[in-house]
Amino acid sequence: VAAWYGGEVAKKLQGVSEETSGLVTMMKKMAADVQKPMKDLAEGLEKAVQQLEASAQSLAKLPKLIEQELQGKDSPDDVASINTEPMKKALAVGDLDGPLSAIGGMKDLLDGAIGVLRNGAETLETF
Repeated sequence: VAAWYGGEVAKKLQGVSEETSGLVTMMKKMAADVQKPMKDLAEGLEKAVQQLEASAQSLAKLPKLIEQELQGKDSPDDVASINTEPMKKALAVGDLDGPLSAIGGMKDLLDGAIGVLRNGAETLETF
């Protein structure tokens, strides 16, 4: 009886070992599957933020430019002589839609990564 019982325990342990090995393999694959979308997400966000920062820096100069142009001007004739070119340049912030659309488009990258992680979590939970 002891030999039979020992054999049954060994079979069960072998099954647990195989299942654990399969789980480790699945986790490695899951990490590899998530790595590329997350890298693409990081690169895309970095590029979009750089573009948005450039636009924001240009726009941030506007109040100072207005203040400089208004100094010492108190009559309608003075106001008419204000050089508006630097202000127009500050207002030409460039393309905001591009970076914002790029950020919105990253949803697909996240959806894919979340799906992989969700499947992995369900497998772990079942284990």
